[in-house]
Amino acid sequence: MQGLVEHVRNEGLLTPGALNRIVEQAKSDGVTRVKGLLSSNLIDSSTLAKIVSDTYGVPLFDLKTLDEPDLDERFTPLALIRKYRALPLRQRGNKIFLGIADPTNKSAIGSLQTQLMKH
Repeated sequence: MQGLVEHVRNEGLLTPGALNRIVEQAKSDGVTRVKGLLSSNLIDSSTLAKIVSDTYGVPLFDLKTLDEPDLDERFTPLALIRKYRALPLRQRGNKIFLGIADPTNKSAIGSLQTQLMKH
């Protein structure tokens, strides 16, 4: 399975030099590669979302398809939604299914798991 950088490189969306600079800048800034790629403004968010979905095997969910999300703060406090750019999509039993803007952000996922277990 190829990683995100390899996928972007193989798609020919950025020159190798530009891609390397973005990856190094993201590392230097302490942000994920996804955030670095978005911040570069060299790849549009829809294209990057599709690549992330394909690369990591996570479903792509377009928030534009929601009429108006019904956010139940009992399950996911609004502060967490804003901080981690995550949205509760469904609850099944004791599990909450979240959509998250950057599924590569392991720190955010870990923090969300810890915080949600408290509620």
